[in-house]
Amino acid sequence: MKIYELIHVHGAEMLSDDRFHYGEMSILGYFTSREMVASSIERYRHIAGFRDYPNGFTVFEHEIEGDAMTVYVASYYIHDEEYEFEYSRNLGVFISESDARRAIETFRMNNSANWSIDKLEVELNVDKYILDKMYCIHGFDF
Repeated sequence: MKIYELIHVHGAEMLSDDRFHYGEMSILGYFTSREMVASSIERYRHIAGFRDYPNGFTVFEHEIEGDAMTVYVASYYIHDEEYEFEYSRNLGVFISESDARRAIETFRMNNSANWSIDKLEVELNVDKYILDKMYCIHGFDF
């Protein structure tokens, strides 16, 4: 089954020390069709914050096994103490929470030795999303 992840990125800027700040990213939902994504984008463009960054929408296509109305996203966020280094990434989209937790545990086993050596803080998450539901509907201030 194909599903579509809709995200929004805003606030990218060049900092005074010539570093580039990539801004903020929000997952707005997972959808079962491109038409549902397009409809959601049109609705988001009228919500506070999103209307100020109308070109910040990006869609990713995922293939999941089976037919579900709920998906689980396994992800990690790594940073140093001063937040000078930050990195986040999704490990995958799954139809079962147990598969998502297994992906998190595999990632932890393969990488945790390096985290303490480099003194990195790591947040591992499994988030649940109902398909075709819009998230972040209250917008944002930036």
